[in-house]
Amino acid sequence: MVAMKKHKIITTIVLITAGILILMFLNPIHFVNLNLLKLQFIQVQEIQPTITGFIWRKSYTGGLGSNGNGACNYMIGELRSFNGLREGVVEQYQKVLDRNDNIGILFMDGDKWPLDSILWDWRGEFLDQNHIEEGNYYIVYMSEKFPALLDLRCKGY
Repeated sequence: MVAMKKHKIITTIVLITAGILILMFLNPIHFVNLNLLKLQFIQVQEIQPTITGFIWRKSYTGGLGSNGNGACNYMIGELRSFNGLREGVVEQYQKVLDRNDNIGILFMDGDKWPLDSILWDWRGEFLDQNHIEEGNYYIVYMSEKFPALLDLRCKGY
């Protein structure tokens, strides 16, 4: 009888611990949230200017900054090259930019890039890997914040 109670208690502790670890390390809701953001990003992909060329696409889930706001940041972005004027590129995206505050465009040569953002890391990664100057490149991105829900990736930058 005592052995049976011990077994139930140990089993309960193991199951609770396993559940917490699954939430902290796998956290399936974040995969769903990121995929929903990718689906929303399709509206941006459908209107890519013809004067631009696709280079790479990246996505990110994690925390930005360590201010403890409890948010988990999701971001998806595309790096693109362009010929012509920046204004032509911005004009092509203008309707989507007006409708959605979560979408943005940053040009490599002249825009102020947020230092506490994964976008800054992506910019540096691109410039380092491709051994190029800033030139005619830009990132179009979409970002969203959701509650962290014990996901360790969302703890800080």
